[in-house]
Amino acid sequence: MMLKRTLCFISFKLFIILLSTFLLSSASIIRVRESERRIECPRGCAGECDKCEYGVVLSQQCGVLECRKGPDERCGGHTNGVCGDGMICLCERCIGCSTDTLDCSKTHFDHPCLPPGITDTNNDLKYLDLNNNRMFYG
Repeated sequence: MMLKRTLCFISFKLFIILLSTFLLSSASIIRVRESERRIECPRGCAGECDKCEYGVVLSQQCGVLECRKGPDERCGGHTNGVCGDGMICLCERCIGCSTDTLDCSKTHFDHPCLPPGITDTNNDLKYLDLNNNRMFYG
């Protein structure tokens, strides 16, 4: 009878130790995941937004005003910014002509890339023919 009670007590202690270990490790994993989700917000243009050559935009991620990007500047994603009026972000570069300054990009793509994952049914890459406004396969 005493042996049975001792075994139950040891089993209970072991259960408590395992449960505590599980809860502590889960809490640390959750903390790591939360820190991975945090996005570092840029300062934006702060009090110097009037110096933005290609206009300003309100950041969707952080809610701060940022300067828009100009021709051939890096764009896209959460951190690279938005192109000014008259330009599109293609292959992470602002392509086209700014309607604010009439500056134009010097980058020309023979076969510009499209965002990852855009493929046809044969998994061949698609390319955009800017001259004829149509898609063709490479």
